[in-house]
Amino acid sequence: MTTMTTQTQRFTLDEAKAEAWVNRAVTQYETGETSGEDLPEIGKDWNPVEPDEEITVYSIVRAAVESGIISKPADIDLDFEYVEDGDGGYYHFVVYVGWRVKLASHSYEMRKLGERDTTGVKAALAILDEAVREANWALDGLDEYVAARTGQQS
Repeated sequence: MTTMTTQTQRFTLDEAKAEAWVNRAVTQYETGETSGEDLPEIGKDWNPVEPDEEITVYSIVRAAVESGIISKPADIDLDFEYVEDGDGGYYHFVVYVGWRVKLASHSYEMRKLGERDTTGVKAALAILDEAVREANWALDGLDEYVAARTGQQS
Protein backbone atom coordinates (compact mmCIF):
# COMPACT_ATOMS: atom_id res chain seq x y z
CA MET A 1 0.00 0.00 0.00
CA THR A 2 1.32 3.43 -0.95
CA THR A 3 0.99 6.16 1.63
CA MET A 4 0.62 9.72 0.41
CA THR A 5 1.47 12.55 2.74
CA THR A 6 1.40 16.23 2.01
CA GLN A 7 4.69 17.19 3.68
CA THR A 8 6.23 18.80 0.60
CA GLN A 9 2.92 20.14 -0.67
CA ARG A 10 1.65 23.37 0.80
CA PHE A 11 -0.61 26.27 0.02
CA THR A 12 1.24 29.51 -0.69
CA LEU A 13 0.11 33.08 -1.10
CA ASP A 14 1.76 35.27 -3.72
CA GLU A 15 1.63 38.45 -1.65
CA ALA A 16 2.55 40.83 -4.48
CA LYS A 17 -0.09 39.39 -6.82
CA ALA A 18 -2.62 39.36 -3.98
CA GLU A 19 -2.10 43.02 -3.15
CA ALA A 20 -2.36 44.11 -6.80
CA TRP A 21 -5.45 41.91 -7.31
CA VAL A 22 -7.25 43.21 -4.22
CA ASN A 23 -6.39 46.81 -5.14
CA ARG A 24 -7.89 46.22 -8.62
CA ALA A 25 -11.02 44.81 -6.97
CA VAL A 26 -11.41 47.87 -4.74
CA THR A 27 -10.79 50.26 -7.64
CA GLN A 28 -13.32 48.45 -9.81
CA TYR A 29 -15.89 48.49 -7.03
CA GLU A 30 -15.33 52.14 -6.15
CA THR A 31 -15.35 53.43 -9.74
CA GLY A 32 -17.97 51.06 -11.14
CA GLU A 33 -15.74 50.41 -14.14
CA THR A 34 -15.36 46.77 -15.08
CA SER A 35 -12.15 45.32 -16.42
CA GLY A 36 -13.54 42.00 -17.58
CA GLU A 37 -11.67 40.33 -14.72
CA ASP A 38 -13.85 38.48 -12.23
CA LEU A 39 -13.04 40.37 -9.02
CA PRO A 40 -14.65 40.27 -5.60
CA GLU A 41 -16.95 43.17 -4.78
CA ILE A 42 -15.14 44.99 -2.01
CA GLY A 43 -14.71 48.69 -1.39
CA LYS A 44 -12.08 50.58 0.55
CA ASP A 45 -14.30 50.44 3.67
CA TRP A 46 -15.38 46.81 3.23
CA ASN A 47 -15.57 45.06 6.59
CA PRO A 48 -15.63 41.25 6.43
CA VAL A 49 -17.18 40.84 9.86
CA GLU A 50 -20.27 42.90 9.06
CA PRO A 51 -23.51 40.90 8.73
CA ASP A 52 -23.97 39.03 5.44
CA GLU A 53 -20.35 39.47 4.29
CA GLU A 54 -19.54 35.76 4.57
CA ILE A 55 -20.47 35.26 0.90
CA THR A 56 -17.96 37.94 -0.09
CA VAL A 57 -15.29 36.28 2.06
CA TYR A 58 -16.04 32.96 0.39
CA SER A 59 -15.77 34.65 -3.02
CA ILE A 60 -12.41 36.20 -2.16
CA VAL A 61 -10.91 32.89 -1.07
CA ARG A 62 -12.33 30.95 -4.05
CA ALA A 63 -11.26 33.57 -6.59
CA ALA A 64 -7.75 33.71 -5.09
CA VAL A 65 -7.42 29.93 -5.39
CA GLU A 66 -8.89 29.78 -8.88
CA SER A 67 -6.66 32.59 -10.16
CA GLY A 68 -3.48 31.13 -8.66
CA ILE A 69 -2.95 33.92 -6.14
CA ILE A 70 -3.17 31.13 -3.61
CA SER A 71 -1.30 28.20 -5.11
CA LYS A 72 -2.32 24.75 -4.03
CA PRO A 73 -1.03 21.22 -4.22
CA ALA A 74 -2.41 18.99 -6.98
CA ASP A 75 -5.73 17.33 -6.09
CA ILE A 76 -6.12 19.52 -3.01
CA ASP A 77 -8.50 22.48 -2.76
CA LEU A 78 -9.39 25.23 -0.28
CA ASP A 79 -12.67 26.86 0.71
CA PHE A 80 -14.07 29.18 3.35
CA GLU A 81 -17.08 27.88 5.26
CA TYR A 82 -19.43 29.95 7.41
CA VAL A 83 -21.93 28.49 9.86
CA GLU A 84 -24.81 30.58 11.20
CA ASP A 85 -25.45 29.93 14.87
CA GLY A 86 -27.85 32.76 15.78
CA ASP A 87 -25.04 34.62 17.56
CA GLY A 88 -22.89 36.10 14.79
CA GLY A 89 -21.80 32.77 13.34
CA TYR A 90 -18.46 31.07 13.08
CA TYR A 91 -16.15 30.05 10.28
CA HIS A 92 -13.37 27.73 9.33
CA PHE A 93 -11.32 26.94 6.28
CA VAL A 94 -11.84 23.62 4.55
CA VAL A 95 -9.18 21.65 2.71
CA TYR A 96 -10.37 18.98 0.30
CA VAL A 97 -7.86 16.21 -0.35
CA GLY A 98 -9.08 14.53 -3.50
CA TRP A 99 -12.81 14.05 -3.44
CA ARG A 100 -13.02 11.81 -0.38
CA VAL A 101 -11.22 13.63 2.44
CA LYS A 102 -12.32 16.92 3.96
CA LEU A 103 -10.13 18.61 6.57
CA ALA A 104 -11.16 21.67 8.53
CA SER A 105 -9.23 24.29 10.43
CA HIS A 106 -10.25 25.32 13.90
CA SER A 107 -13.60 27.08 14.06
CA TYR A 108 -13.57 30.74 15.07
CA GLU A 109 -16.22 33.30 15.83
CA MET A 110 -16.88 35.34 12.70
CA ARG A 111 -15.93 38.53 14.52
CA LYS A 112 -12.35 37.19 14.78
CA LEU A 113 -11.83 36.82 11.02
CA GLY A 114 -8.69 38.43 9.61
CA GLU A 115 -7.10 41.28 11.53
CA ARG A 116 -9.16 43.18 14.04
CA ASP A 117 -10.46 46.57 12.88
CA THR A 118 -9.08 46.32 9.34
CA THR A 119 -11.16 47.10 6.28
CA GLY A 120 -10.81 47.10 2.52
CA VAL A 121 -7.51 45.94 1.05
CA LYS A 122 -5.88 45.14 4.40
CA ALA A 123 -8.87 43.08 5.51
CA ALA A 124 -8.92 41.04 2.30
CA LEU A 125 -5.17 40.41 2.45
CA ALA A 126 -5.41 39.35 6.08
CA ILE A 127 -8.11 36.84 5.15
CA LEU A 128 -6.00 35.37 2.35
CA ASP A 129 -3.03 35.08 4.71
CA GLU A 130 -5.20 33.40 7.34
CA ALA A 131 -6.67 31.01 4.76
CA VAL A 132 -3.21 29.83 3.70
CA ARG A 133 -1.96 29.52 7.29
CA GLU A 134 -5.03 27.55 8.42
CA ALA A 135 -5.01 25.32 5.33
CA ASN A 136 -1.38 24.40 5.93
CA TRP A 137 -2.17 23.74 9.58
CA ALA A 138 -4.84 21.25 8.46
CA LEU A 139 -2.34 19.57 6.11
CA ASP A 140 0.15 19.34 8.99
CA GLY A 141 -2.50 17.46 10.96
CA LEU A 142 -2.96 15.05 8.07
CA ASP A 143 0.80 14.47 7.87
CA GLU A 144 0.96 13.77 11.61
CA TYR A 145 -1.94 11.34 11.35
CA VAL A 146 -0.45 9.47 8.39
CA ALA A 147 2.97 9.33 10.05
CA ALA A 148 1.49 7.94 13.27
CA ARG A 149 -0.54 5.32 11.38
CA THR A 150 2.40 4.20 9.25
CA GLY A 151 5.20 4.53 11.80
CA GLN A 152 6.91 7.30 9.82
CA GLN A 153 8.60 10.22 11.47
CA SER A 154 7.82 13.73 10.27
